[in-house]
Amino acid sequence: MSKTLWIAAAAVLAGACAQVPPEKQVINDAAAALGGRDKILAVKTLAIEGEGPSPNVGQNRMPDGELPVWKVTEYRQVLDLGNGRSRIKQLRTAQFEFAGATVQRLDQGIDGDVGYNVGPDGQMSRAGAAVAGERRIDELRHPVAVVRAALDPAAKIANLHQDGNANVVDVTTAKGDTVTLTVDSATKLPLRVSTTTDNANMGDVVVATSFSSYEDVGGLKLPKRLTTNMDKYLQFDLQVSKNAVDVEPGDLAATEAVRQRDLVAGRLRQSSQRGVRVRRPSHPLRSAAQRSAV
Repeated sequence: MSKTLWIAAAAVLAGACAQVPPEKQVINDAAAALGGRDKILAVKTLAIEGEGPSPNVGQNRMPDGELPVWKVTEYRQVLDLGNGRSRIKQLRTAQFEFAGATVQRLDQGIDGDVGYNVGPDGQMSRAGAAVAGERRIDELRHPVAVVRAALDPAAKIANLHQDGNANVVDVTTAKGDTVTLTVDSATKLPLRVSTTTDNANMGDVVVATSFSSYEDVGGLKLPKRLTTNMDKYLQFDLQVSKNAVDVEPGDLAATEAVRQRDLVAGRLRQSSQRGVRVRRPSHPLRSAAQRSAV
């Protein structure tokens, strides 16, 4: 074989080896549409402010009756993408007859694998392991967060398929959390993130957060509306009044006392159970707006 043919063959082989798998190309296209891979990986924090209705799914008096609704205001979520932390503060007001407090302030977050709640007195308490898992998933219910997680070399992208005019892939993060990402075939922008979970009242359900009304902020495209549904039922319709990039995150970390609390409890459980590991039942998935202290 001549030298020219060898060079040509080597070029073809190199091109084949460098070809990006189609499922990863979906992620690369989404990253480019949102502002670029480098920008997404460089961003440190996101802040989302807004308000919207948050119905209590499964709390209607009759199967086909109207759902009781909380009106959520003063909603603010800060995502610390580099450190795996998030904190949500909100005020919710019952739009229905309720025996408890009709106006409630909620303050809750996730720091790595540690979920926590902050009471009105400022005291922080540790949330259960199932709630912490839900909140890790909730961190991915934002287009920049989920695409950034998918760009991690340790992430796995699989099950590419079409759904109408959209590409759909499963994203398993480096931490092992799996969500389904749907991306518009034309704009390449993320349309929604969904998960399947077991609900105590409804059985297997799909919880999906849809993104719409994108705007340009700090070199990124960010959604002005995030709508979460459990199957056909609305969970939270967040109308964003302000998106911000690389803001000062404030205190999102769990205190050392909260971190140690679970370690002590774990030792006590292991001692009482003589090494028998008990698997807790899964907790019904709720929207971030609906999670009270657990």
